[in-house]
Amino acid sequence: MTTEPINELYGVTKEDFRDYEALRSSGVMNMFGARSHLGWSRDTFEAVLRHYSEMADTWPDVLEEAAASAPQRRRNAHAALFGKGMP
Repeated sequence: MTTEPINELYGVTKEDFRDYEALRSSGVMNMFGARSHLGWSRDTFEAVLRHYSEMADTWPDVLEEAAASAPQRRRNAHAALFGKGMP
């Protein structure tokens, strides 16, 4: 018996969680202001906050991808903010 992959939890898609985790792991901004940056409804944002652990357990590949690409995202964000590379 094959189980179908779970692509949505509590109204949050795996892609939504990937966007949230990419932003969170970059360390670029305080996550309480992330809702407007992500363009999410209050319900979607609160669902991620309330059910983060379950989503992380369901989609561990998202956490691995975010961790692997975080250093490059930090460099890109620094360059965008300050017009130069990180020291």
